[in-house]
Amino acid sequence: MAAQGELAKTRIRVRNQPFMLLYDNFNIYSKVQDERIHNKNIQHNNTVGAVVFLKTEQGDPWPKRLSQDKQTVSRAEQLPNLLDAHSGDQSHPYTLAPEQWWIRLQEIGDFTTHDVLAPLFESVRTYMPRISEAMICDILWSFAGAEMGSKDGRSGQELLRFEPPEVYKPFPTRIDAAPMMAFDLDEASISGNSQILDAIIHELDLETDKLGDGFLVPISGDQLTVLRLQSLKCCNLQASSGVEGCIDIDVRAGLFHLRMAACRMIYDAHGRSDGYRNPLSLKRLGGILGRTKVFSATGHMDFYAADALLRHVTDALIIVAVMSHIKVGSVEEMRTRMMSLDWHATITEVVKKWIPPTSVHFNRKKKTIEERDALLENAVLLLQHGLIYRALGEAVAQGDSGRIVKQLQMLTIMFHGGRQSNYVIESLEWSAGMLKIWSDDLKRVWLNHCVVNLSGREGKWIEMDRFNEQLVCYIKEVYNPRGTPASDRFQREVIARLMMIFG
Repeated sequence: MAAQGELAKTRIRVRNQPFMLLYDNFNIYSKVQDERIHNKNIQHNNTVGAVVFLKTEQGDPWPKRLSQDKQTVSRAEQLPNLLDAHSGDQSHPYTLAPEQWWIRLQEIGDFTTHDVLAPLFESVRTYMPRISEAMICDILWSFAGAEMGSKDGRSGQELLRFEPPEVYKPFPTRIDAAPMMAFDLDEASISGNSQILDAIIHELDLETDKLGDGFLVPISGDQLTVLRLQSLKCCNLQASSGVEGCIDIDVRAGLFHLRMAACRMIYDAHGRSDGYRNPLSLKRLGGILGRTKVFSATGHMDFYAADALLRHVTDALIIVAVMSHIKVGSVEEMRTRMMSLDWHATITEVVKKWIPPTSVHFNRKKKTIEERDALLENAVLLLQHGLIYRALGEAVAQGDSGRIVKQLQMLTIMFHGGRQSNYVIESLEWSAGMLKIWSDDLKRVWLNHCVVNLSGREGKWIEMDRFNEQLVCYIKEVYNPRGTPASDRFQREVIARLMMIFG
């Protein structure tokens, strides 16, 4: 009865209050009860999702229906990450190389490459030094905060901590979400996503005569889900699934999956394949520190273990850079020097010396191969990449979506350099949308909901798609793959809808 009551409330609310959708795959393995070498277990592919009701920056309900104007819709449909309209294959989404994407982008008329790239490089030039100073200050404060005086020992000048610039920070209110039932559907195909949208329409009782035309619903998911849903729109499969004329979907990759891709890219660039041959290989450093759970035996990366190791190594490189600059040989000596040192000027000098992205490039140009110090170059690059990644994590935890925008602009350049073609396209389209394509309402929706707060407390923000991953973890804890059909139905239709209460 409780689950049906929650569902009835959700159906009433979706007719009157704008909302967005989340869903992700939920896979369960169950052993086969007979002895067959080639078939030891079965994978059940399911989908878990939730409805998130939109809020303003102050935490109030969104005041009006979310929609796109005609100009926004017509221009957004020209973005080229959709399925090739001339291809009859509807099972494999069509993606473009970044070079082809730029050619298509310039065909939109008043849209130029400069419109997208200029803000990205401006963030690297002006924002990266400021956020690096704040991150280095936080790291030093954690190691030597008690010894870092409030005044310069020589001049007596007051020294203030570097603070990250606050750009756009919504009020920390608890997320307003309603989990849906767990669908016995697989999202690993375009047709599967069509069936999921049809099931969501049935679950929420979304009908054209109750909503009216032009009802826009943002959807957040991983990159493959985004690609399949955009391909679904391009192929006009909505007519067969019931979406046409009922809701218009606007699909964006979730921030948590972008962070995972960035972490994986850094590991690929800094020693995931070099093994123990590179002294600064993250794999080697993980072995020294006893972090053996970063990669499984099959090569799959544990994001949380990889994230912790990367933060650890970044902090260590910062400490080493500061120790090298003030010419001390241990952390204890550094703490002693901090009592009388102008640490404010020290941080600024370290940033000017090591943080500029072109520092390694121009250093390589000036020296021959024999004169170059490859170990130092790799350490500086790892320091720069680790700081960008760490700053993104801090911006997420603080809920400052304006800082997240700046960090994603720098990650766009890193994705391109790291040959992450799928996320290059996704981040470029995100940049183009924020700058030229999205309506003001869509921009505010993204800024207000790319991160959410489960408790309403400061410093406790997480990514929207990570919230959906937590729902998946909750239902996995109570799901019994050996249960009866009745218990399976109870878990899907009752437990799943009450996850916000049980969680």
